[in-house]
Amino acid sequence: MKRVSIKDIADAVGLSTAAVSIVLSGKNKNRRVSKKMTEKILATAKEMNYHPNLLAQSLQSGKSKTIGLLVADICNPFFALVATNIQSELQKQGYAVIIINTEENAQRMDEAILILRARQVDGLIVVPTAYGEQSIQELVKSKIPLVLFDRYFPQFETSNVLANGYKAVYEATTQEIQKGKKNIKFFTYKTPLNSIRSREQGYITAMREAKLDDYIDIRSVSYYHIDEEIEKEIASIEDIENQQMCIICSSNNVSVATLKGIKERKVSIGKDIDVICFDKSEVYNFIDGHFTYIEQPIYDMSVKVVSLLMEKINSTDDDNITSTTQMSCKFSYK
Repeated sequence: MKRVSIKDIADAVGLSTAAVSIVLSGKNKNRRVSKKMTEKILATAKEMNYHPNLLAQSLQSGKSKTIGLLVADICNPFFALVATNIQSELQKQGYAVIIINTEENAQRMDEAILILRARQVDGLIVVPTAYGEQSIQELVKSKIPLVLFDRYFPQFETSNVLANGYKAVYEATTQEIQKGKKNIKFFTYKTPLNSIRSREQGYITAMREAKLDDYIDIRSVSYYHIDEEIEKEIASIEDIENQQMCIICSSNNVSVATLKGIKERKVSIGKDIDVICFDKSEVYNFIDGHFTYIEQPIYDMSVKVVSLLMEKINSTDDDNITSTTQMSCKFSYK
C-alpha cells in the first residue's frame, strides 16, 4: 500500500501542506488553523490511516525521539520491572525505547552501545555490567546524554540513580543483632560491582560495630551457578536449626536460591532460621514461612532516571551534568 503523506491529506481537505503539517505536528497552539478545520484534518488523517514519517522528522529536528535502555539481566524480576517503568515514563515524554539485555556480559554491553549509537538514539540509560568501565568511559567522552542505573563507576563523572543498599543491609543486620542473633551469614555472588559490594559492606560494618567480628561469614558464589552453589553452601551448614542463625541475601537471585535451598533442608523459615532477602519476588508466594525482604523503590528510581536523562537531552549547556541519587529502601514482611 502507498504510504499516506501530508500532501494526500492536504488534497483531501483542500488546504496547503504547510497548514496540515502545523496541525499534525502539534504546533497549532496559536490557532493559525481554526478549531473546526483542525478537527477535520485530524479526522481525515485518522480515516486515511496516516502515520508520521519519523525518519524524516528526525532528520529535520536532529532528534530520533528514541532512547536506548541497557539492562543487565531481563530475566531478573527487578530489571524486568525497571524496564517496564522506564519505558512507561519515557512514553509520556514522547520517546520510543529500544531495550537490550546484556546478560551481565561486558562485551555484549559494548556491542549494544555500538548498535544504539548507530541508530542515533537521543540518550542512553545503562545498567552497567562488571568490567564495563571502558564502554562507559567512551560514552562519557562522546558527551551523549547518559544516566547509569543501579550501578556506577565512581571514577567517571556520570549521573547515577540507585538504591542505598549499604544502609538497607546495615539496618537489617543491626535489627537481627538486636534480636539476639549472632550467627548471621551473608550470601552473595562474586562481583566487583559497587551495588553488591556496598550491601556486603553494610553487613560487615554492622557486625564489627557489635563486636561480632568472629561471626562474620560471607559466602560468595559464582553468578552463573547461583542455584547449585547456594544449595551446596546451605547443605554445608550443620547447625542450621539452632534458632540463632540468620542468612542475609545480597540480591534477588541469591534470595530465591537461598529460600529454595532451605526448603530442601526441611527447615522452618522464620522459626528455625531467619532469612532477609533483597528485592521482592513473585516466588515468595510459593515459599512457606515468614521472612523479611528489602524492597527497592523501583518506581521512584525509574521516574528519577528519566527526569535526569530529559534534563541532559534538553540542556543547552555543554558541561556534563553529574549527580548521584541514592534512594532509601523499605522493609516488607512475608
